[in-house]
Order: sequence, then C-alpha cells, then structure tokens
Amino acid sequence: MTSDLKKKAGTAYREKTAIKATDCGIPLKDYYTSEDIKDLDLDKDISVPGQFPYTRGIYANMYRGRLWSRRELCGFGSPKKTNERIKFLVESGESGINFITDLPTHNGIDSDHPRAVADIGRQGVPICNMEDAQKIIESIPLDSISVNVTSGSVEVPACYLAAAKKAGYNPDVLMGTTVNDNLHFWVCGFHQNSWPISWGFRCAMDWVEYCIKNMPRFNPLSIDVYDYRENGISAVMEVAFALGEAREYIKALLERGLHIDEVAPRVGTVTHSSESDFFEEIAKLRAARKLWAKMVKKEFGAAHYRSLRYKFHVHTAGNSLAAQQPIVNVVRVAYQSLAAVLAGCQSMHTCSYDEAMGLPTEESHELALRTQQVLAYETGVTAVSDPLGGSYYIEWLTNEFEKKVLDYLKEIEKKGGMKKAIQSGWVENEIVNAQYAKQKEIDEGKKTIIGVNKFRKPFEEEKIHPVHHVPEEVIAEHLDNLKKFREKRDDNRVIKSLEKLFEQAKNPTINLVDPAIEAAEAGATVAEMRGAIRKAHGEHFDPFEEIKPTIDAPFLY
Repeated sequence: MTSDLKKKAGTAYREKTAIKATDCGIPLKDYYTSEDIKDLDLDKDISVPGQFPYTRGIYANMYRGRLWSRRELCGFGSPKKTNERIKFLVESGESGINFITDLPTHNGIDSDHPRAVADIGRQGVPICNMEDAQKIIESIPLDSISVNVTSGSVEVPACYLAAAKKAGYNPDVLMGTTVNDNLHFWVCGFHQNSWPISWGFRCAMDWVEYCIKNMPRFNPLSIDVYDYRENGISAVMEVAFALGEAREYIKALLERGLHIDEVAPRVGTVTHSSESDFFEEIAKLRAARKLWAKMVKKEFGAAHYRSLRYKFHVHTAGNSLAAQQPIVNVVRVAYQSLAAVLAGCQSMHTCSYDEAMGLPTEESHELALRTQQVLAYETGVTAVSDPLGGSYYIEWLTNEFEKKVLDYLKEIEKKGGMKKAIQSGWVENEIVNAQYAKQKEIDEGKKTIIGVNKFRKPFEEEKIHPVHHVPEEVIAEHLDNLKKFREKRDDNRVIKSLEKLFEQAKNPTINLVDPAIEAAEAGATVAEMRGAIRKAHGEHFDPFEEIKPTIDAPFLY
C-alpha cells in the first residue's frame, strides 16, 4: 500500500460530520429527548393526521387512501413532441400531467419574435395559439386525469380551455391546476416588463375567480416558491414567501366578494422544493402545513376543513444537481423524494439526473418516474401516516422552524406585505444576499457538494452522458405551423375579438377570461392577446418594444 493510499484510507476511516446546524442555520445538539419538546402541547400543536392544525398530514389515512400524484414536468421542442412525451410518461405510470411553456411563451411573445429564436422549446413547450394547445392535449382524457398548466396570465389558459372545448370537454369536467403565481414571476427569472404587477396580478385573479365560479374540479392557483428556492433562498424564506404571497392573493379575492371558504380550498397546491438537508425539508413542510391552517383560520375566519388543509406539490431540487458525476444526481433525487413523501406531499415531480446539462432524455425521464414508483410500491413508507411523528428531533425542529418563519413573516409585513416587498426590490435583494452566502459556503468548502468541491474526479475521467437536444427541424416545423396558422385565419374576426379584449381590459371590474377565450377561438395568438391587454394599460404592445403587431388593428399600435 502506498503512503498516499494509506493516508487517504486512514483519514476516511476516522471521518466525522462537520454539520452543526441545518442548512438555514438552526443550531443542532448531539441528540434530542423528551425535554426538548416538553413545552409542546402534543394534542394541540401536533395532534394526529387529518386534524387541525394538520402538522402530521391533511388526511388521517394519507397514502392508504390515495398515493401522491406522480407528475413529471414536461414540455420541449414543439406541441406535438410534448404530446408524445406526455403519453410516454402516462404509459409509464405517471398519474398527473404537468406541462410548462417555454420562455418566449412565458414572456408573452410568439415563437417568431426576434427574442424567441434561441429559446423556442428549450425549457418548455411553445404555445402561440389554440392549435398548439390542441396538439398538446390530443387524445388525452382531460376529464379523468389532472393537468397542471404553468402560466401567469389569461392567454395560455384561454388557449387551453378553447382547445379542450374543441375536443368536446366542458369547463366543469376539467381536472387540474395552474401555476399562475404572478408575484413570483416578477422576481424569478422572467422579463419583468412581461409581468407588470399592475395588470398581471389582476389577470391571475381573474383566472382564479373564473375557475371558482365555472370549473369546480379545477384548482386555479398554485403558489410557486420552488422557483424562489432555486434562486438560492433558505427553507425558512421559502415558507415565508409562500404564506406572504397567499395573504396577498386571498385578500384580493375576498375584495372581489368571494368567501374564504370558497377561495382557500381552491389553492390547488403550493409548489415547494425538496433539497438535500433531509430532516429540515421534512420539518419545513410539516411547519408550513401548520402555519397555513392557523393563518386561514385566525386571520381570515376559514371554518371548512377543506380550507384548512395545506396541499403541496414538491419539485425535487434542480439547483442541487451537478454536471460533474451526474449519475450521483439519481441518489440526490431519491433522498429528496423520500423527504417529500415522509412530509406528506400531494404530488411530486422528480428531477432527471441529466437536468444539470439539458432537458431530460426519455430514458432519464422514465428513471425519475421510477424513483417515485419505487418509493410508493417497494419501500413501505406509504404504509402509515406521518411515520416520523413523535420523533423528538422532528417535532423540535418543526417547532423551531415554525418560529423562524413567523419571525421572517414579520419582516415581510414591515415592508407592507409580499406585494409591496417585491415591488420595492426588497425581496430581490434578500434573494441576492442568500445566493451569495450559499455560493460562498460552497466555494469555501463549508458546504459539501459531492463531485464538485469534494471527491472530485479529474476532468478527463468524467463520463459525458448523452443529453436531449431539440432538433432544428422540430423548431422549423413549429414556426412553419405558426406562419400557416396566421395565413388561414379570418383577420377581421381576430381584430374584432382583440378589440373586445382591449376595451374590457380597460375596466378593472371585468373578468378577462371569457373575452380571452373568445379571442383564442377567433385565432388570436398569445402575443396578440397579451399585447391587447398591455395596450389597454398604456404600455407598448411588445414587452421588449422591438416589434409591431402582425395584424392591422389600429388600437394595438
């Protein structure tokens, strides 16, 4: 044995953990006993699964009654290719559909916009019109499978509803939810001028109100704090931002004359991250459930049990994935998924191991789904509700986490609430500071990332895994379809529908979902609908102020 190998073996044999606190800085002792939770009222603060304050789960029988929905995020290339991948995932055992639009669509521009070229179908599916939505949902039973659509305004949901109607589905039979969290879009990587809070918030609430009144099986609001967490914030900030945003949305909807017991149950899910600090992530989600129940009951007077139940979707942590030794990401995702299940999630997306390099391949997407299936069917963790309940450490950490969140929520309220905190730039500054602190810990080796700053391999020994690419011919076909769509539509009908949307957008008391559906059915594109709403609010038709409308409608200029 060489002296170098002997030294390494000796060091490894005597290694001990350097962890003295959770990821968000809660100091830890060597062990915990009943003394650490002696001040907790086990009946009042913890209770049992299915009972207020729901610390231990929102259902008494949890996964004995129904497993979480396995909902792999999907969207790439073109509507046709996305439809093919959705069908592949459903055939492989996915139990809920979850598609996301690409960055151009997110930003309210069509795929032939000069700014769209590099991003068409790269991080989601392009949806420019109703026909694109039709291709995505082709042959999918929308009345028997839940569909999640990510969009922050009314244009994409309008295209989806118009496509569903064309396929023979009435709105009242549709199942699913929408990630239309306009507040988070303002700070999470999208062009801010595409999502001005002034009217974007109104459109998001229009969609929620429409669904509450017309779509009883569809939960129209999913607050997305996963994207915040991906930007480097702590677990405490993640929960505080979720509850801070929820307050803003609930207040806005109650001001419209809705009742809290109409609104709270229709928050489809809150989308949380699950990172690698295993027990902190479990405590985080248990504390969030408890805090929600207390908030809607005490602050808003909710009485119905469905209002008090905090439903959450978990997206395993994309930012934890490494391009170095990418197969190790399979292990990371498995532990993150286990934390989500032990915490009692209602639905989950598991990342694919190759997502640090690009879109998931069919093989890696299937393996991500299989990770959830092994958890559900092989490990036994679904056999009882909240199997960690009563653990001295878990109950202590959940309680400590709750206190930290409440302290941070007070800071948000001092800024005038989440909406004002975002508009003032305070939230963005908090994110930047958290990003810097986290990266500094990694760079200095205080936080270990296997394969990145510890147990590294020489670059030449790294295995290069094949990654999914969007073929240029797929993009070309999509652009050609958009061109043909514009050529065959009735321009007069489109202009008439857009003018109605434009005029009604001027009146803040009018719900814009119906006129947006009419515009989608008439042949208007997402960018044209967005542009009409923008013009009604005195803004440029194009969020990037680079192009003019392709249709001759004077009110759009």
